[in-house]
Amino acid sequence: MAVKQKLRSSLNENYALLVLILLVVTFSATELDARTVIRKVTDDEGNVYEGELRDGVRHGTGRMEWIDGTVYEGDFREGKIHGNGKMSVPDGEVYTGTFENEIRHGYGILVFLNGDIYEGSFVKGVISGEGFFQEKATGDFYRGLFLRGKRHGEGTLSYEDGRTYQGWFREGLKEGFGELYQSDGNTYRGFFSQDFRHGEGVLDNRAQNSLHFQTWDNGELVSNELIEVVENCRLVIEGQEWMFSGDQCIDGLAHGEGRAVNKDGSAYISYGKFVLGIRTSGAIVSLTRQSGGTNED
Repeated sequence: MAVKQKLRSSLNENYALLVLILLVVTFSATELDARTVIRKVTDDEGNVYEGELRDGVRHGTGRMEWIDGTVYEGDFREGKIHGNGKMSVPDGEVYTGTFENEIRHGYGILVFLNGDIYEGSFVKGVISGEGFFQEKATGDFYRGLFLRGKRHGEGTLSYEDGRTYQGWFREGLKEGFGELYQSDGNTYRGFFSQDFRHGEGVLDNRAQNSLHFQTWDNGELVSNELIEVVENCRLVIEGQEWMFSGDQCIDGLAHGEGRAVNKDGSAYISYGKFVLGIRTSGAIVSLTRQSGGTNED
């Protein structure tokens, strides 16, 4: 009997504690709700806000319209635009995405006055990071990395005429190694500078089923050489045949100083030294996007 009374007493105490907790939570929620109201407020400058206020400050969701025509609808925190929202400015630019302390920051979609569209990452109000950009006037579109509003890093630029460039950019221009897929089916793999082909590269001519080693100078073709193995001047590197152009050949093997190009066009040596078909020095430069680097023994 004493055990039952003790158990009943413990249950009563727990029940009383639960009721007290519920009362505290309900009171706190009521107090919080009392602090948050929905109102329409016009400031001294004529700007109009309609939405949630907490302790008289914009906090929660609302709509703000400035006298210059700028309109924002979305989240506010402690009086500032913060969170998800949509902002339209008088010049026709519309941004939908995330804000941090009144600044575009995070992921968003920006539609420009001229119809161009950017979708991707923003950092402190500036287009930076990974994103997608489409130009309405030309129909060209780019997907890749940006820095301070310009194509910068690795990306893919597709043109309306069917061409596609995959490779590296610097401050909006093609720079470094890239692959250019042309509308006629030909492919160029090589180096670019200031948006032009510059340096060495290989043209894959699909119509002729041939590879050509080319040298460019600021968009001007300097040399164009068919890649083919010279039978009386053979060169094998790591089990693969290479074309050799150099000083001399001895006993049908590459010898002396010269340039070598892999038969499949995947790499070249612009200046090397060879002894009876064996490379003794010279940097191998890759012409593939996967590696694109330089290996030197």
